[in-house]
Amino acid sequence: MNLRMSSVLPALFDSLHPTLLPPIRPTLSSTQLTIETGYPSGSVTRDVFTLSDYSSINVVGLGKASLSSLMPFADELVRSPRPPSLRLLCVSKAATSSPAHVAALESADCEIVYGDHPTPTESSVYAAEEVIKLCSEPSSLNLVFLSGGTSSLCCLPSVSLDLYKKITGALVSSSHPIQSINSLRSVLDNFKSGGLASEILKADDGSALKTYLISDVIDDDVRYIGSGPTCYQERDVELAKDVWRSLKPELKGEVGVDEVDKILDRLKEEEKKGVPEVPSGYSHPTIISRNSDAVTLAAKILSESTGMKVFPDLEPFDGAASDVIHEIIDDAVKRGPGIYVKGGESTVEFDVESGGKGGRNMEMCLIGAVKICEMGLEDKVSLACYGTDGNDGPTDAAGAMWWGGGCEGGVEKLEAHDSYTFWAQRGRGELIFTPGGTNLADLVVAVVN
Repeated sequence: MNLRMSSVLPALFDSLHPTLLPPIRPTLSSTQLTIETGYPSGSVTRDVFTLSDYSSINVVGLGKASLSSLMPFADELVRSPRPPSLRLLCVSKAATSSPAHVAALESADCEIVYGDHPTPTESSVYAAEEVIKLCSEPSSLNLVFLSGGTSSLCCLPSVSLDLYKKITGALVSSSHPIQSINSLRSVLDNFKSGGLASEILKADDGSALKTYLISDVIDDDVRYIGSGPTCYQERDVELAKDVWRSLKPELKGEVGVDEVDKILDRLKEEEKKGVPEVPSGYSHPTIISRNSDAVTLAAKILSESTGMKVFPDLEPFDGAASDVIHEIIDDAVKRGPGIYVKGGESTVEFDVESGGKGGRNMEMCLIGAVKICEMGLEDKVSLACYGTDGNDGPTDAAGAMWWGGGCEGGVEKLEAHDSYTFWAQRGRGELIFTPGGTNLADLVVAVVN
């Protein structure tokens, strides 16, 4: 069977993204709220909350998967009586918000607030303040469904917002992995690294907090998923200091730079005292979905829809995009015909002054296409690289796919970090536009005929 990415991807997208919606099954009765999480084929957790124990029940979605996280609650409220104490709040990104999800949640009386991403703005500060205002009421049960993107969508910087924006811009344009990026952002932000948890539980008034995580972080470290606003975990201040040392020369002369050094020094001293005592009412976060789930589900769908042999690789990739895609292509070509699926998160370092437009997935796909052409295999190998959150870099695309043909001008576009323009003009490759609603990092699919 001779397949090209142009025929494989539509079948995958039509089936995969609905399947990847967070595995959350709430059930309401007159006395209880039960929440089951986890894919039926794997382990399922079940939490039961007694409504009369709390004066209010707040269900909050944070991040780029927030709308889809709360959709099961909107569906349940259609079937079951709504307790007067139950309130829904979403903080999302406007560009990746499904209109159908927005309409359904608004009909369920869910408040939707839009922060900004990847660079936080005043809207992100407002979003964080709204979350705290809702969740810090006495004797409240707070169920937080947290996904990637929260780091920018919600923020309360401890430095000026202008400096925080510049630091964030320098971080996301660097080659630092998400763990390093969030280690620095979290120590400069009062919402992150347990900041929201502290606001919810500071009064010891009978309030409770439970967090359900959709992980876009390769090692599932809860400190770095959305920068851990509801996690009482020890911060890696030393890592934050290392990242800041690499970044500081770019920000020389900016107002407030010296304040960052003071904050890091103070936190380093506080670190010696150990992790603060976890307050009553706190439950350790539960990870309900991760990148390997996306790989497994994609492989199943591709096998059923194409009839080809599919090779899922559950070991996540990370590191420079060029290294990642070269390794994937070399392995696929060596092993022969089939469909190869791998997930993870790569990094790309680029010059923000270059004027180029793109994201790590579009760039990774272009690097791969150039390599395949150099190998003389453009008629045998096709490729797709995309983000499961429907968003690749500061663009409206999720990534790109390529199904053969030449790569004229590809090297020049790579040098300018202008992969978006390259794919927008192609005839045998194109940008991928796919719904948001999930955020399980990135997927790479390679087809070898």
